[in-house]
Amino acid sequence: MTQFSRESIRPIAIIPAEAALGAEVRCGRLQSIDDTIFGEIRQAWLDNLVLLFRDQTLSDAQFLEFGRRFGPLKSAAAADSHNELHVVSNVHVDGLPIGIQGHGEIVWHSDMVSFSKPPAASLLHAIVIPPSGGDTSFSNMYVAYDTLPKALKRKLAGLTLKHEVSPDSAESGTGASHPLVCTHPDTGCNALFLGSRFNTCINELPRHESDILLEFLWLHATQPEFVWRHRWRVGDLVVWDNRCLLHRREAFASNARRILLRTQVEAGEPPRIAADALERPVHRRGLALIGR
Repeated sequence: MTQFSRESIRPIAIIPAEAALGAEVRCGRLQSIDDTIFGEIRQAWLDNLVLLFRDQTLSDAQFLEFGRRFGPLKSAAAADSHNELHVVSNVHVDGLPIGIQGHGEIVWHSDMVSFSKPPAASLLHAIVIPPSGGDTSFSNMYVAYDTLPKALKRKLAGLTLKHEVSPDSAESGTGASHPLVCTHPDTGCNALFLGSRFNTCINELPRHESDILLEFLWLHATQPEFVWRHRWRVGDLVVWDNRCLLHRREAFASNARRILLRTQVEAGEPPRIAADALERPVHRRGLALIGR
């Protein structure tokens, strides 16, 4: 019989998805992990952009405490006794919605890009999930940038994108402008930073040129080979890096119930591009796709 030493039994397993991003992390109860295990989780998050933890049962306070391990949480105008907590739901009680976002499709976007400092991370914890629909997809913006022609990369390095506040948005904003290409402060790699397809324009270009370039970039950035799709189960907790990916949600039946909890981690600084942006390394999850 094979003998295993205590040191050989790993308390964490990181299983990359067969896609351009994403990994499942198996580490037991998140409320019980120590700082060493969290250090591996944080590195896996930077390496894989989005992490999935299955079968998690967390109180609101425990969910927020796990979020705080990534950094200070952003305040939310919502729910229960925790002002850093949002309820994402289509459920109504006594005729009033208990949360935000309803049941319809939510198109590709990054969170809160009309603010000067969009969140570094977003976390969702699944409480009630419909029998079908409501899947969330993520697209790798490192790969989207790294697969662009060199001449276009040189052009994008000097452009900024104005993110107007959408009148039907669930969140307010300041109408901030951000670089169209951003250098990630932790990985040192470049990523497209498109934010939202609507209510945006490139400051340095005439509007018709801006529209043509943005249409090309959006078609390029959301092609299937850059995407990982997650089908939710009750107990799932997903954390993603808002600085280097887009995400979208599929619609689901209006009479089905869906309840998730969300919290977001503050960014330490506004999105920026490095002075030597064209010399930045390729992110590790893009190497296979771009053949390097």
